[in-house]
Amino acid sequence: GVAWGVAWGVAGGVAGGVAGGAAFGVAFGVVFGVAVSAAFGVAFGVAGGVVGVAVGVVVGVTSALVSSHLLFYPLQYGLAWWVGRGLKRQPQQAMRIWRWSPLAWDEMQWLAFPPLFTALKQLYRTNQSQAETILAQVAAHRYQNWLARWVLIELAADDAAQVRSIQAIGAFERSLTWLPNDDQTPAMQLSHILRTISGETRSGLESDSPTNRVRRYAEALESVDGTLINLSEPRGWRLRRERAFIRKMRPVLGQWRGIIAQASEQAQAEQRRLEPIPQVYVGDGKPIAPGERRDDEVPFKGRAALFRQLEMAVGGGQGERQTLLLYGQRRSGKTSILRQLPRRLGSRCIPAFLDGQNEQLSGASNEIGLLTGMAHFIRAEAQSLRNFPLPAIDAAELQRDAYPTFGRWLDQVEQALGDHTLLLCLDEFEALEEAIAERRLDSRILNMIRSIVQHRQRIIVLLAGSHQLDELAPRWSSSLINTRMLPISFLDADDAHELIVQPIADFPAIYAPPAVERILHLSHCQPLLIQSMCAELVNLMNREHRQPPASLVGVADVERVIPVVFERSAAYFDDLWRSQTDSKLARHLLERIAQSPANTCSIDAIRRSSDDPAALREALNLLARREIITRTDKSISIAVPLVAQYIRQITS
Repeated sequence: GVAWGVAWGVAGGVAGGVAGGAAFGVAFGVVFGVAVSAAFGVAFGVAGGVVGVAVGVVVGVTSALVSSHLLFYPLQYGLAWWVGRGLKRQPQQAMRIWRWSPLAWDEMQWLAFPPLFTALKQLYRTNQSQAETILAQVAAHRYQNWLARWVLIELAADDAAQVRSIQAIGAFERSLTWLPNDDQTPAMQLSHILRTISGETRSGLESDSPTNRVRRYAEALESVDGTLINLSEPRGWRLRRERAFIRKMRPVLGQWRGIIAQASEQAQAEQRRLEPIPQVYVGDGKPIAPGERRDDEVPFKGRAALFRQLEMAVGGGQGERQTLLLYGQRRSGKTSILRQLPRRLGSRCIPAFLDGQNEQLSGASNEIGLLTGMAHFIRAEAQSLRNFPLPAIDAAELQRDAYPTFGRWLDQVEQALGDHTLLLCLDEFEALEEAIAERRLDSRILNMIRSIVQHRQRIIVLLAGSHQLDELAPRWSSSLINTRMLPISFLDADDAHELIVQPIADFPAIYAPPAVERILHLSHCQPLLIQSMCAELVNLMNREHRQPPASLVGVADVERVIPVVFERSAAYFDDLWRSQTDSKLARHLLERIAQSPANTCSIDAIRRSSDDPAALREALNLLARREIITRTDKSISIAVPLVAQYIRQITS
């Protein structure tokens, strides 16, 4: 427009000047023509540009609306309303009506359809089979899959709110079979906790033992109380549904607690009537946790030397920090030891127990999930064990740059600790190696642990597991060079004797001395086996209505409960036989020793068991390292006679 205006003005001005024959006319015409035409050209060009931009915007917006299907949303919303109304009025025709739903044929629509949410909830109540088919289709939708999950969550919440009896709580977990294990949203985490509470309650209802029923109800109450303490509402506009769900479930948990507490009181009364000898032994292999009980009410004995070592390590000055490794075979009491730390290490030490087998840690798909879970458990443990608040981690920053964000959070934690010490107890730490091997994590997690040990003066790392570092991949030994071993073995004879005859204060004298010696011999002072045998002996006494001093546990009674111990502790024996031996040769050696008199075989006989001296030496070293066998210069024995008896039973 500018170029055209200049050309037109120049030509017109020159022509006019020549025609007039005056120089002034020529000059005036040129100036006037150029100015006017330039202005006209600019105006024309700007106007054309504006029109072009407007057309472009209209075309672009229209294209976006069409391609994203947002242009059709009003019509689709009307269809969704009609479909929702039809599902409510004619649930028997649900599949035919659902074909008209936008979610049945439009994979691109991502805006929500509230009428479908309420209609699907109602349809589930009236025609569950067709509702499940429809929800399966919704779950496969590209953008609307969240709808299926939230319909089920809200249905479960409604069912939970309607619970009025202990039987209903026990049956509740059946409505949560659909729960995925890889969804770590707050609503899903709370749903998993509800399923756990329901499962513990159901186990109590199905138990024939009042004592076991009391324990299961106590576990359920502990889960409820811990959840109520740690239940917090997530922030953010996107988590508004999660926040509303948690607000809804808080009073429901309180209602459940009252029901379970009442059932627990009834079970305790039945326990006192039917089982006068208190069942205080933990025969199911679960860790022994103090809870709210006094020390003399907890059936945990021994390990005094280990606790002294831990006290010295936690109280060490600058430059003395080490990675601590609590090493022992499975079911040797490692987790129970960790659970005693809050009482044993003083108020200035804050133990944070991180279970490597917990799904939030072992199930993490990447470092973001792992570090999020670690931060959550550290804060929760500090709050519940010491009532010590720690700062929250920035979740958004963690998503962007995980390890540096976690490091900055640890800076804040150290500042908040003041003169306290944080003891990070990572139980079953081998789960990290599994995650690295599966490429869900990389070796940066080991670098982070090493950095904590070397540079954090207020944070100590305690690993606990059934492997030493040199049994894992070389990256462990190279990353955690300065590691102090704290081995866990069998109990001392005196501690094992006390665990049998006086597991808690004021426990009645129910054992004849020969029976105590028999238990010590068969178990070789292995704490799990002692707990398991004694638990079954108490059950036997109560079942047969035998009470001391008129009747005491004898050697014959100990022999009677051995088959039950094999059954109740099957996981321990099976793991020892199949997993800890590692090779067919090791199992062959154990079988040969078990078949020998007194569970002992000569060195010469063992050497004749294999033509490969190197493999034989490796197998024997492994079995000795894991305390399955004991060696002398002339013979090899199975350390625990009850294990030898089990091997004879399964190989005969």
